[in-house]
Amino acid sequence: MGCDDWYFGNNCTRQCHCLETPCDTDDGICSPEGCKEGWHGKSCDQACDDWYFGYNCAWKCYCMAGPCNLLTGECPPGGCKKGWHGVACEVSAVTDENKALQSIQIGLFIGGFLLGIMMTAAVCYLAWKRRKLRKNKNNLTPNGTALQSSSYQKPRGNAEYAIFPPASNQFTDRTCSQTVTMQNNREAWWMFQFSVGFAHITDIIIYYREGFARRMDGFQLYVTNTSNIPPLGYLCYADTDPGFPDITQTISCNQIGNYVIYYDTKGSDEGGSVPGPIIELCYVAINGCPMRYWGSNCDKFCPENCVGQHCFIGNGSCVWGCNAENCLGDKCNRETSVCIDGCKTRRTGHYCNKYNMATESLVSQYPNGSEPTNKANDGYKISCSRTQGHNVEFQVDLKKESIVTGIYITLGELTTKNGIHSVYASNTSIWTDGIMLYNDNVLPKEIHFNEVFRYLTYLPTIEGLSFDLEVCEIGIIGCPPSQYGPVCDQKCPENCHGPCNLETGLCIFGCLHGWTGNECKNGKLFK
Repeated sequence: MGCDDWYFGNNCTRQCHCLETPCDTDDGICSPEGCKEGWHGKSCDQACDDWYFGYNCAWKCYCMAGPCNLLTGECPPGGCKKGWHGVACEVSAVTDENKALQSIQIGLFIGGFLLGIMMTAAVCYLAWKRRKLRKNKNNLTPNGTALQSSSYQKPRGNAEYAIFPPASNQFTDRTCSQTVTMQNNREAWWMFQFSVGFAHITDIIIYYREGFARRMDGFQLYVTNTSNIPPLGYLCYADTDPGFPDITQTISCNQIGNYVIYYDTKGSDEGGSVPGPIIELCYVAINGCPMRYWGSNCDKFCPENCVGQHCFIGNGSCVWGCNAENCLGDKCNRETSVCIDGCKTRRTGHYCNKYNMATESLVSQYPNGSEPTNKANDGYKISCSRTQGHNVEFQVDLKKESIVTGIYITLGELTTKNGIHSVYASNTSIWTDGIMLYNDNVLPKEIHFNEVFRYLTYLPTIEGLSFDLEVCEIGIIGCPPSQYGPVCDQKCPENCHGPCNLETGLCIFGCLHGWTGNECKNGKLFK
């Protein structure tokens, strides 16, 4: 038996996210139309890399505080890197200047009056479009496909008519779905499959055909993970009450699934003219959020450390608890999924899911201070190094030049609140020999970049005054020069000259003498 649509591979465990049509159920290859927002690859089964978003992950964002939303490109709070702006920080200031110049030239050619009319019309259209999007923000039916057991006479009564406005019980075969009833029919069904994968459903709104409540009698509503009929999943609602059901209903169903199925085996008992069950849905809205998102507009990421990255839509807390595998003392906050006391060895980040090169590095501070520096890389959030002075310096020696993609730093409560925070990268212990990674009057907990260096130096200053510095945890995100992978558990090719690419393991700085190829595996060229 083959896989369901959108699934492929051994035991149908892999899911593709092709733009319009399902992938091949054997090899998972999508058609040339490409992938949905947030996915890329031949099978559209690879989530966008950090800093990329949209269809086929074709767009790049330049957010200051961290990667953008892989679907919409929206940046986290913190603004854009210098020279960029826009919702996704994807618009270059240089590009804007060129566009502005072109607009002026076109305006002069066409005439100010005509250009004004066009701009006004465009603004009005965009405002109207945004209002419509906001109105239906949590209705997930625009993101999927409707099917049914049969159709009266295509294009009449098609399944997808039920997910199109208006929300009304008034029946026409061009605005409502309608299945066919025959003598041997023992069941009828209407099904919606989410194209966004699994979704967290909060409630389902149904508008059935006016005047035909008898045809709803005995219906069942399911949320399932498969398209099996009869449905195999969670029964949200079953009409068992005497009398006919209301033709307009809002049914609460706080469940996760890939399908919503309206199912009927009872029929309407209308005699020979309608010998079996029939379904006539004029409007269906399925409210909730795609899995991994929460909030009133489904625009916030669930915490990474939630089991399955699945959280409650209302407050973002973890549904199935948090993953404490890398948390110190195996303790994490169920509401936020953040590790409570700190991280285990070689782990860092809010959720302790990043490899920490600072664990085995040499940490120093100047002046020596009242609390030693080894408290800054011991994993405990509540133990802090401490120093004070007019020229405070905190430095981490990675021992070898390494590829670093960011830092995670937790400062103690006694740290001076004002001042300037500067971070430098260098290959010697003299920070002035290196480059500036960050300089501002606020130090975020995470700073992202991509550099190769050995020494990281943090210099907090406040003009004319002594600075109190407590560093409770320093995390340096990256891999030792001979390793790569999300948690640095794979070995770089042994003949690489310097560190390899952290994602692919390719030798990006070339090969040792006598070796060639991306992985430096090709034979020696010398005797």
